[in-house]
Amino acid sequence: MRDRKHLEDTLAHEMVHAWDHLRWQVDWLGDMELKHAACTEIRASMLSGECRWTRETFTRGNWKLSQGFQDCVRSRAIQSVMNRPRCKDDVQATKVVNQVWDSCFADTRPFDEIYR
Repeated sequence: MRDRKHLEDTLAHEMVHAWDHLRWQVDWLGDMELKHAACTEIRASMLSGECRWTRETFTRGNWKLSQGFQDCVRSRAIQSVMNRPRCKDDVQATKVVNQVWDSCFADTRPFDEIYR
């Protein structure tokens, strides 16, 4: 861990996964449903703070002024889905993330809003 904030973001990310696991019984080991994996990764990246603009700008050097947050969340979700055993390639990962994007990006449960 680089610093305390990185630790907090990582813990928040994993806590979103834990909440999703309890709420939706996500199939972590079998990966039978890549859509569940895509959704929980979208939510975890979005709600944890790991894609906030300061992290993207100062830590990762991404200087986009518009759509930077969404691009970060989408990129991280695609990368995570690609790492699943049942995912064939980046094309499939992108397709799955795009299929669930609207509903999962809008879902802030158990929070009232996106933490930034």
